[in-house]
Amino acid sequence: MALLALLLLGTAHAQRRGIVALDNTTFDRIVGSSIPVFVRFDAEYSYGDDDDAWQEVALVVGASKANVLLCDVLIQEPRSRYHDRYDEEGYMGREDDHYGEGEPPADEYGERETAEDDHYGERDAAEDGQYGERELAEDREYGGSDPPSEESELPGHHDDDEDEHTGWRENQDLAHRFDISLETLPQFVFFPAGSTPTDMSQAQLYEGPRGKDDFLNFLHMTANVWVGLPGQEDWLHSAAQRFLSASEHAERMAEIELVESLEGGTRSKSTSSVYYAKVMRKLLSDGAFIEREATRLKKMIDDSSLSQSKREEFSRRANALQSFKKSGGV
Repeated sequence: MALLALLLLGTAHAQRRGIVALDNTTFDRIVGSSIPVFVRFDAEYSYGDDDDAWQEVALVVGASKANVLLCDVLIQEPRSRYHDRYDEEGYMGREDDHYGEGEPPADEYGERETAEDDHYGERDAAEDGQYGERELAEDREYGGSDPPSEESELPGHHDDDEDEHTGWRENQDLAHRFDISLETLPQFVFFPAGSTPTDMSQAQLYEGPRGKDDFLNFLHMTANVWVGLPGQEDWLHSAAQRFLSASEHAERMAEIELVESLEGGTRSKSTSSVYYAKVMRKLLSDGAFIEREATRLKKMIDDSSLSQSKREEFSRRANALQSFKKSGGV
């Protein structure tokens, strides 16, 4: 129940459907649990082709039965302390309210300056006495040292994470933990279920292409999670997995007949089912067929002389071949 509550909380704060937003207070409660997690470390405001592909993957995974979470750790954009002070204390706002939209008449400055001189002269004297007494009291309380900084108590905050020019950046401690440079964002890291997310020793940095199908294929091969690529269907994938696990010829033939006959008439014949059955029959007599077929299809996909529709057809077949690699199932 606690994990579910955290997930709902993260989803409520997330901007993107299917993606759980994490920060340095929730990261260790989600990552390393019973569910594998694929995490994107990125800037606070994500954009571009990588971001589009990541959102598409999130929609596919979210609509599937895949036992995996997609999460975001967004690093706050750098902001100067001067900018923060004006934002938080509203100095500019107060001046705007005082002066209005235009500048006051010139003679108003003379009257105001005279009044302010009298006022500030009295206040400076009072403040000198007040601050002198307070400094003595602080020296007695802290033994002559500076009082503790409230900022140092922030979760995940470390002195070496703070830049004198840009200030503290929320969640950058998580990026540092996994040796992710803020200059190379976005980066994608996979954490297996049950891992201990203290460093990169039990995690895997994703270094492949950043398209939707590339991410999905990585999840299938690395996380042992079947999501479903173009050219795959869940019932065909399950049949392929049972075919691979069968130890008897009769069991394999039963799976082939199931695919070819579309038992019960609940499924319509498709190019995918025809291709799955063809691959199964080839594997009965040729155990090396998958490797050769994958090489052939890649060559066709990379052939720019072929039409786009033909290359997409070969890409769907290549995806179907992924079902004939043992995984954790659907």
